[in-house]
Amino acid sequence: MRFSLWRSSDPKSRRKLTMLKQLIAISDVVTFALAAINVNFSLYVAYSISFIK
Repeated sequence: MRFSLWRSSDPKSRRKLTMLKQLIAISDVVTFALAAINVNFSLYVAYSISFIK
């Protein structure tokens, strides 16, 4: 599916492809940010628990 979009020289499908790529990039960034926050939060919780003990 992606390759057929890539090959076509139709400007509309090309615009769709760039939008798709941007969406994928944005979702990658969001996923990465959420994962980083998650890791930091769990580290913070673990540190707090060990500190309380």
